[in-house]
Amino acid sequence: MALALEAAFDAVMDDEALVALFDSYAARIGAKGYAAGWSGGFAVDEIMVFRNDWSDAMLGEYHERYAANDPWTRAMLASGEGADAEFLLTSDYVSDHEFGDSALYNDLLRANGDDSFRAAALVGPMQGGLCGITFYRGRRQSDFDRARVMTLNEDAEALGRVLALKALLAGRSAQAASWRMLVDRFAGAVFVLTVNGRLLETNRAGERMLERRAPFFASRGAFFASHPATQARLADALLRASIGIEATPLVIAASPGGRSERFHVLAAPNPGGGRRIVLMGEPPARIGEAARALLIAAFALSPAEAAVMARLAEGASAPELAQERGVSVETVRTQYRAATAKMGCEGLGEALSRVRRIVAISGAES
Repeated sequence: MALALEAAFDAVMDDEALVALFDSYAARIGAKGYAAGWSGGFAVDEIMVFRNDWSDAMLGEYHERYAANDPWTRAMLASGEGADAEFLLTSDYVSDHEFGDSALYNDLLRANGDDSFRAAALVGPMQGGLCGITFYRGRRQSDFDRARVMTLNEDAEALGRVLALKALLAGRSAQAASWRMLVDRFAGAVFVLTVNGRLLETNRAGERMLERRAPFFASRGAFFASHPATQARLADALLRASIGIEATPLVIAASPGGRSERFHVLAAPNPGGGRRIVLMGEPPARIGEAARALLIAAFALSPAEAAVMARLAEGASAPELAQERGVSVETVRTQYRAATAKMGCEGLGEALSRVRRIVAISGAES
């Protein structure tokens, strides 16, 4: 009976439905376990579904030490099979003697009490590589009955598509988590974009910029410079990076007469295929005690006002400062308004620009 569209959809969208589907195939051919995953080359990059007597430690050890020399996987991937979407017996490609002598079997499987020795596999194309599922039997069992395995071929094409879509979704989920983990490590603002300028990820410093809408903002997922005069420069930098031309750092003013932000524009390979554009802002300068003392001496600011102006100049927001200092947001606003007036500036932007110039000229950073 061919795989129904509804069952295929459920298997893509629901992990339990996918496992139930694989369990039914395993029962049909007498398999004791299975693994499904994907590859971008000649080794398994990720196993997304696994049903066997393996611990998490064994699975991790497989990826770290044995995946690149897994005889079954290498034979299947190197064979070029899978274009016709059919199940194959690995014994047609790897002899019992070869597998019995392999490090995978002796050092990982047998050493951990797993007697998996027979396999039937389906390999098919997916974006950026190949995906597949392998069913296992033990050494003390006979090999798979070829005729029974071939009965799965009525579902092979549909199952290949299910595997490809599931692998694509799993890869994108893992990729998003990896990008998030990466960008969160940076003190400066980081934005991860598609090559056509859609925002995928940012960190806390980037979120603050988007909240202020300076020097960037996002609208319906698209990423823009806040000022039309700099939008063309941003678009050009993204285009140059996407086609592999090294771009000079992008300097964009947060506001007219305000602080200029400097961003490095880089192209990075994407695990799911294609490229990503990364805008990396330089981390804010830390304004030390010497600079704060200079602000107090030059403009008769109170210590609290000097501390507030220093932190705002470093990129902190008023709500963050209120939380840090244990006061209300309105108290912070009162302090920076008083400091702005004492400095003879018309607005906060002008005052912060003056703070940064004083720090830069005096070299009083820590």
